[in-house]
Amino acid sequence: MSNAVRAVLVLALVAALAATWNRLRKEQRPTDAPAEIAAADRLMVRIQSLPVTPRDWELLESAPAELNDPNVPDFEPRVISVIEKAQDRITLESYTLHRSWGAPGRALLKALKRDVRVLGVVHPNPMNDPDFIEDLRALGANLVERDLAPLGGNPEHGYVHAKFVVADGRRGVLGSANLNGAGMRENREMGIAFDDPLIALTLEMMTSLDAGNIASSLSADIKSAVLLQGAADGFAVKNMPLCEQGVEALCRMAKKNIDVMMFTFSHAFGRYDAIVRPLRGAVRRGVKVRLIHDAGTVEELDGVRPTLRDMKQWGVDVRTADIARLGKQPYGQYHAKAFQVDGEFLMVGSNNWTEAATHENREIALILRSTVLADRFLTCFNTDWNSGHAKPFLR
Repeated sequence: MSNAVRAVLVLALVAALAATWNRLRKEQRPTDAPAEIAAADRLMVRIQSLPVTPRDWELLESAPAELNDPNVPDFEPRVISVIEKAQDRITLESYTLHRSWGAPGRALLKALKRDVRVLGVVHPNPMNDPDFIEDLRALGANLVERDLAPLGGNPEHGYVHAKFVVADGRRGVLGSANLNGAGMRENREMGIAFDDPLIALTLEMMTSLDAGNIASSLSADIKSAVLLQGAADGFAVKNMPLCEQGVEALCRMAKKNIDVMMFTFSHAFGRYDAIVRPLRGAVRRGVKVRLIHDAGTVEELDGVRPTLRDMKQWGVDVRTADIARLGKQPYGQYHAKAFQVDGEFLMVGSNNWTEAATHENREIALILRSTVLADRFLTCFNTDWNSGHAKPFLR
């Protein structure tokens, strides 16, 4: 056999092996991963191109007095400000709506008396205050109690779990705090006060969809941040990424550190890998990951303990926080759902790290690019981490 023929055969064999390798590599990717990975890839590009967050946007917190940071504005006064400045309309969603909301609730009643229109969607649960809801309705508020449980893939789960208040299609507050007293004053909560008509418009349209006023909704072309959603079947806002895609994109972007505040992190409802895969990947790349988790849900909710055990075994530094004895009332929870990446990117919202938060509930979250706000988040995180109320997770 001549050298020329031998060379041609070798090249043909190499080409065949390369083609087989590429085919097998594609076939061996997780069966549910290609579309999700492609979506996360696109989202990473979008996040990396975000402008710096406008200087007038604020990181917000709720916390018992022992953990409160005087340099981070509280939810309650910012919510009051949004409501009091409303001239035309107020839009809101919340898992609970209760008179214990206090001054913001009284401001909402006064806004209705000024002929400000109010559209709200809440979950129909026993923690609501029916008398307060009826008082608001009597003054003209259009409040819809929406049960999403029959609409998603799991008939036992599905809540209106988003928490936001928006005024005049311009400014608003969103985050983890429900519209009640605990959300304003007792729990550890994190949120964002924003001024952006495209975010406000999208949230108004989402609420109209959830209230049954429109059949479908389309996200505006938001430039200042990435707005993410959780949604039951038929309630997804078009062109808006899902919460778990935002978590995946940020974890894949991380180079140095990830710090997480979380109320519920559980594999119990499936699709656990959507968040855990990129988090594990970050740990394998040498990223330092810290997680503060509510202590109560470890005992109360299925799947949390084995999830935290798995995280610890992979090298995540896990602490559980019990803040029920802090503050003025004995029921505070570590209720935040937020994390920072590399001191530059921040995700804050209503979504727990569960299957339901992306595919069953109505959720909302924002991804921002701001070293200033990420640093303020880290100050709150480190206060909690070192407070003595967050204990190392041992088992």
